[in-house]
Amino acid sequence: MMKFRTVAAVALAVGVSLTAVNAYAFGLGDVTGAVGGGTSGGAAVDVGALVTQGKGLMGKFNSAFSNMTAAEGHTAQALGLKTDSEKLLALSQAYAAGNVSDSDQIARDVATTEGASKAIQDKLAEGGKVDAASKKSLLTAVPFYGKGIVEGAGLPTEFSNYAKSAQSGISSLKTNPLDAAKLTDGVSTPITVATKLPDLVSTFGQTSKNFVAFSQSNNVDVKGVADKLGGL
Repeated sequence: MMKFRTVAAVALAVGVSLTAVNAYAFGLGDVTGAVGGGTSGGAAVDVGALVTQGKGLMGKFNSAFSNMTAAEGHTAQALGLKTDSEKLLALSQAYAAGNVSDSDQIARDVATTEGASKAIQDKLAEGGKVDAASKKSLLTAVPFYGKGIVEGAGLPTEFSNYAKSAQSGISSLKTNPLDAAKLTDGVSTPITVATKLPDLVSTFGQTSKNFVAFSQSNNVDVKGVADKLGGL
């Protein structure tokens, strides 16, 4: 569990590090509304609302991450990367079911995708032709890439803004340690995810572009993915 000062420090870092992320925010009106009047003396903080909003964001992350890992899992399968494929598709199923909520587990899973993504990109860069079975796997990956792109594009900014609101709420509760502890515990996982998202989305965007180029060279129809790449 992340302690009070650690969560506050991470939230501040997120606020600084994500300002340059080129993504689209959506659904943020209620997040800032959960902390009234800034961080100065006695601002009203709706702890329950902030925690609930964090859970909603985690639902969005789970869906996006499930689609990203499914896309890359089927790509790895097409490229003969059996171990990476199995790991990625297992992650996709776990996140689709909403069975992952521990911040340490999420950090490990994101690290797993980083290694797999590099192996996939290296293989895609080699080019070459694939057989009919591999083309089928590439086609299977197409809708997951489309969903992953659409769902992932706005998440870095959305989580960044949430982390700022969470930090503001924690700062406002310095004189109320019980509520501060409750909020700190409730926001730790989405704050952890906020630190991972910029690199995760950027890497997925590059993999998606390489996937499109490779698939087109193998006469696989990926128009639905190519049309969405501008969102990343």
